[in-house]
Amino acid sequence: MTIPRMEIAASAAGDSALHIQRTEPNLWWLAFGAGADAIDAQAAASALPSRVLRARPDATAVTLAKLELDACGAWITLANADAVRPVVVRRAGWVDVRGHPFDARQPLGDDRVGLGPGDALLFARPGDFDTTSDAFLDDVLVGGDVAALCDAAVRACHSPDAAVAVVGVPTELGDDPRQSVADAIGVDVHDLDLPGYPLGDQQPELWAEPPRPPRLARLRLRPDAKSVREVRELLDRLIASWRLTDRLDDEGLKLAASELATNALVHAGDPETATVRFFGQGVRIEVDDGSFVVPKMAPFSGDQPGGRGLRVVDSIASSWGVESRPSGKRVWCEINLR
Repeated sequence: MTIPRMEIAASAAGDSALHIQRTEPNLWWLAFGAGADAIDAQAAASALPSRVLRARPDATAVTLAKLELDACGAWITLANADAVRPVVVRRAGWVDVRGHPFDARQPLGDDRVGLGPGDALLFARPGDFDTTSDAFLDDVLVGGDVAALCDAAVRACHSPDAAVAVVGVPTELGDDPRQSVADAIGVDVHDLDLPGYPLGDQQPELWAEPPRPPRLARLRLRPDAKSVREVRELLDRLIASWRLTDRLDDEGLKLAASELATNALVHAGDPETATVRFFGQGVRIEVDDGSFVVPKMAPFSGDQPGGRGLRVVDSIASSWGVESRPSGKRVWCEINLR
């Protein structure tokens, strides 16, 4: 089954692993993984995905998501009873690992994410391959449309039999997005504001729940000054999406991240990726580049125009450091929560 106004691609194994049910005019349930075909979302009405999965303790390898169309794209609420977490791939060039880490000692939780034009949600079940690994995320960053993204994920799994499925919002939504939603749902456009056909975020209470670590996002950096601005924009969106707005010095975080990206650009000349991790007590920023030269904090000098980046980072971060990589280095810093 397809979802109107959305694009779907799947590998040969992923096509049989993805099951879609429509339970309301503007509500589609997506179940992915082994045993997904046994999930009866119809019987769950408008329950949260975590509640549906808790009612099926035998569904131990399933990611369940409900999708609502919106004028700007789609809203997705998901829960995963599996160690393999879904990944959001943004049109802006970054990936964000979603869902809550599966832990048999904790109740399943729900995650809420919005998809805009050109964004996609990727499900993968490649056996013991980790969708949070550097290799997987770096390979997925090369994806374009949903078909290309699906192929990239299969290659990242290193197996043509990998179960992969991608659900994405088209890049172009037309001149009248509300009309296209009405057409997809099958109602008059004037009925969209009536109860039963709502648009917008229908699960606002989920944004009040504290995030469950670990969280991980990665951005491919440009070799020019635009990369610094894109790192700040990434953090703006992540801090809100990860529900850390009131728990973090976001301006300090963005300043430290800007300094790391600037140093990689100015001194290394070839920034590669910026990675953001939420580990529970704080947020860690990592910037990778292709230089093996270890940066050093310059002596303080009021007359020296440059060389102050690491001093700024040192004054903001709770800790920072440099790690060697086979192809260069990684400079990181951590900002604790308030």
